[in-house]
Amino acid sequence: MMNHETRLESDTSRCRRHMLAKNGPFLVESCGCGMVHLTFGFMTVRIAPGAVDALCATLLEAVQNLERPRAHAH
Repeated sequence: MMNHETRLESDTSRCRRHMLAKNGPFLVESCGCGMVHLTFGFMTVRIAPGAVDALCATLLEAVQNLERPRAHAH
């Protein structure tokens, strides 16, 4: 699998992005090099497709924990 670090600058045809989802400042794209691009405003992170499920599960767990009432320490 080709990645951005080993891609030749002249080979732009392999790294074409395709939008998978967008919600406000959040964007998810697949890339011709096989990676998934996650954009949060001005920052983009590239992750392997196999890591997307783990990221989703982690974010879901975080949201569930945010929604739970916290015990206040005295």
